[in-house]
Amino acid sequence: MKKLLFLSLLGIGITIPMTSLLAQNAVDNPDNSSPPGYRRPPTASKTIIPEPPSPTTPTEYLYPDNSAKPEWRMIKKERAIGQLRQGLNLKNARLVTYADYIKFKTQLGGDIIENAQVHPKRRVWLIEIDAPNGIDVPQRVRDQKTPRIEKFKKSKILMVVDAETGDRLGVDIAENQ
Repeated sequence: MKKLLFLSLLGIGITIPMTSLLAQNAVDNPDNSSPPGYRRPPTASKTIIPEPPSPTTPTEYLYPDNSAKPEWRMIKKERAIGQLRQGLNLKNARLVTYADYIKFKTQLGGDIIENAQVHPKRRVWLIEIDAPNGIDVPQRVRDQKTPRIEKFKKSKILMVVDAETGDRLGVDIAENQ
């Protein structure tokens, strides 16, 4: 009799907690896709899109703002221009901000793709070069070992050189019609 009483109490003692665990799992997980006791974090009803950084958020640029530096700390115009190939004529070279260069390029009908590594107030040398007889530009194709020559007829070349480091930041070639 004691054995029967002991086994029935043991059965009731195990059944009641297991039933409550299974009931809790059914509430938390109605489709019963995860094991009992495992709780998944609730899913958002809509996709969360992060806010873009505000204009006051500091951004680290590879070429930071150098507008406060004195002009004598910048490279000389002659170094920025370098050695021009024969048949190319220097039209203009001036010290401007990178944002001014983007504005000038769009006025000429160029694309407005900016280099996100350059601060808009960074000073650069904007060099305008005329190529009245055209210019040959090597175009390397991925599968070919030797570059293919691309011929531009009478052209205008815009070259952008960082005024502090002398790094060439971009070259644009526009064919004059």
